[in-house]
Amino acid sequence: VTDSVFVIPQPSVVVTTPVGGESLGVGSSYNISWSATSVPNVTIHYSTNGGTTWALIAQNIPSATGYYTWKVPNAVSSNVIIKIADSKKTSINDISEKFSIKKPTITLKSPFSSTKYTYGTTCKITWNSSGVSRNVSILFSADSGATWEKVKENTPNIGYFYWNVPNYISTNCYIKVCDYADTTIADANNEVFTIIDWSPSLLLVLDSLTNPLLRGQNYPIQWMSGRINKVNLDYSENGTDWTPIDQSVPALSSKYIW
Repeated sequence: VTDSVFVIPQPSVVVTTPVGGESLGVGSSYNISWSATSVPNVTIHYSTNGGTTWALIAQNIPSATGYYTWKVPNAVSSNVIIKIADSKKTSINDISEKFSIKKPTITLKSPFSSTKYTYGTTCKITWNSSGVSRNVSILFSADSGATWEKVKENTPNIGYFYWNVPNYISTNCYIKVCDYADTTIADANNEVFTIIDWSPSLLLVLDSLTNPLLRGQNYPIQWMSGRINKVNLDYSENGTDWTPIDQSVPALSSKYIW
């Protein structure tokens, strides 16, 4: 006989996660957790119809572990609950609040279809996702999706990525974002976008100088240019030493009478 009163704790199980309201993606991993008192082993079930029927997740798990990593099944529902019970006396149990199981989705928001992007500039790739793993991979195609190359692999799934537009001059470009753990979960542009070259260009039209040049006679010097404001004109008799003809000539004029 003891000299003092003591209390024998009543067996109990409490689900600590899920707490309710979560949205879990099919195929993802989720830690179901609990606290237990005077319960050596627990068994875990889930229901997709609010408890009308139950499916076994795992049984006879030592309660001291406190959690079980669940591979979320392909059981899409917005009325999912978890039940954790004493493996021997199943009346000792607890049931979670409702949560959802959804098909993982990725929705690409930008780059925008039918838009022109300049190589060498920065484009913000953005997307929305649901039920996707923590990381995604980003791919680029310049040939309408026939081939793909990696923009960034295994990057955090934060919904955006700043992309340095490559030197692929093409009107048939696509970006694709996919789940790093399951590349079948992906989305790409609905239509192609374009990468253009906006670097300065200058081309001398040699046809204007095919005839012999005579002193005192006027000759047209012609050129084609892009994204240049002004040009300097020089001539040389040996290709090494140059003499100015005129400076800061408006490039858009495309012609100079010498």
